[in-house]
Amino acid sequence: MRRLSHPQSNRRILRRAVRVRIPIEPEYCNACMEAFQAQVDNERPRHVWTIRNGHLAYMEDVVAEHHLGRELTENEVVIHRDNDPLNNTWGNLEVVNLEGLL
Repeated sequence: MRRLSHPQSNRRILRRAVRVRIPIEPEYCNACMEAFQAQVDNERPRHVWTIRNGHLAYMEDVVAEHHLGRELTENEVVIHRDNDPLNNTWGNLEVVNLEGLL
């Protein structure tokens, strides 16, 4: 499993996927980064992530919010059409309303 140890390592992926400049959070201590990585491993293994406003942000959510021009609602999730969590291109992402799935 590829381990992303710092939000700086996501900078190139983030700019390539979104094609806009999104500010990268300042450097975090190792304990904080390990806590973020543990959260990723628990919630969405193998997904690309960054830190936005002091919180964990998954790259597919960042890309979807950019293209929609708004934040995702609590009932919306972003899925990968090809089931590859590393493919965060807009054409591979789909925003799904959870209410319609239940």
